[in-house]
Amino acid sequence: MPDNRPNDDDQLAFEIFRRNLNEVHLLMDFISSLPGKGLSDLILPDPNPNWTPTSANQRRPYLDATASVARISEIRFPPSPNPATRAVDATVLLLAKDKLNDLARPARGRSIAYTTMFSGGVPWFSRKQNPSRYDLALGAFPELIRHVHFFKGLYWFLLVFGLAWLLFTGFTYWDVALGNSVLKNITAIETERDNLYKANPTLADCRVAGAAGQSGSPGQGAASNQQGAAPNQNTACLRLEQLRYNENAAAKELGQYAGCSGVWRFLALRCWPGTEFIGRTLQRSDSSRDGPSARGTMGDPAMATPDSVASLVGPTPSLANANTILAVLSVLSTYVLPMMFGVLGTLVASFRLLHDQIRDNLLSPRDSLLVLTSLPIGAIAGLVVGLFFRAPEGTITGLSGLPSAVSLSIAGLAFLTGYAADAFFSFLDSVRSQVFRAANPPPSSDAAANRAAPAASARGPAVPIMPPAAPVMPPPAAPPPEALAGRTP
Repeated sequence: MPDNRPNDDDQLAFEIFRRNLNEVHLLMDFISSLPGKGLSDLILPDPNPNWTPTSANQRRPYLDATASVARISEIRFPPSPNPATRAVDATVLLLAKDKLNDLARPARGRSIAYTTMFSGGVPWFSRKQNPSRYDLALGAFPELIRHVHFFKGLYWFLLVFGLAWLLFTGFTYWDVALGNSVLKNITAIETERDNLYKANPTLADCRVAGAAGQSGSPGQGAASNQQGAAPNQNTACLRLEQLRYNENAAAKELGQYAGCSGVWRFLALRCWPGTEFIGRTLQRSDSSRDGPSARGTMGDPAMATPDSVASLVGPTPSLANANTILAVLSVLSTYVLPMMFGVLGTLVASFRLLHDQIRDNLLSPRDSLLVLTSLPIGAIAGLVVGLFFRAPEGTITGLSGLPSAVSLSIAGLAFLTGYAADAFFSFLDSVRSQVFRAANPPPSSDAAANRAAPAASARGPAVPIMPPAAPVMPPPAAPPPEALAGRTP
């Protein structure tokens, strides 16, 4: 019994024929939905194998749009068993695919199929059938379905990760701003206290007046202070006690901030290290500030005793690690936060890229690699912002292209850097070409040409070298008259 099963070559030919047929129908469906384009532009050469030119310059006739679409519609799968008919059908499909891809520019059949499978399929738990364009795309490029599933999973992961990263970045930004606010409050209190001591050098009299009233109650000591001291000095003593009260409250806030109390520690990047990490624990070096005199006046600054005022001299023990916290916040605000905003800008740019590619049917498998590689590039670009841009108030003004009234913060610049990482690294290339110039570049390099041009302009225009002029011979002298007297004319 003869084996009528097709061999491997026939199976490959049938598979190619089937894919080309599905791709042609997919492209026809896509072009018919485009504004300004249509199948009326589909004009194919006549594939009649019996046509022969009657002259040397005669070209093969063309089928109009109606005949072209009708000829494509006649092709079915499986193809005709007649080899001649199958060859003509394959010729029509290849010519139609080439022409339809040209009409679909900048999209191509592969990108249309990938975009359709990425955004046009139905969920696996739905009982609805896939649309016809999805089936055509799957039939034309079945090898893309695995990568489509991977890319779609990556897309949803980045979407959830981007939302979580936005919340995490915003909370970290708020946490750093809160710490800076507490430290600025402490600095303002210390500055005002120092100004009081400079403006009132006789504040030591508060201690003398207080010594006289130590035998009585704290209220009597304050009364003695009010009677024995000048009004300005008494006001300064009361203001110092008020500052001490405010400073203790600020120290308490700083202790709560350093210990990450009252917040979810997994949301604050500063709280991720252990409790023994530097800047997380404030050590008190002196317990005398919590003595009876201090506690007796905490509730009522007007009942200040001179002893408690005198204890204000020197650094506040509970604020001994404030400079360490300031250093940690400086690193967070200068390097870590710009890196986080750079990643956030890169995520937004990636989502916009995918949105534009899906809208224009240009999505392809390489876009997943571009998205993945853009994340570390955005993080590095945001981190580099802290190295190149420094501003005392955290804002940058005077940038070209921005209105004079617009100020750009370091975080905003880092977000912009991550969003447009290519432009930022082009800027770095221009900086590199200005900073690192080769001392002796090769003669054939661009640097040598750039160096030769300024050197020539510095020397001025070149003076042409003229050949030495020939010496001028004097005319021969006339003979004397006596020599001419004997000559016959």
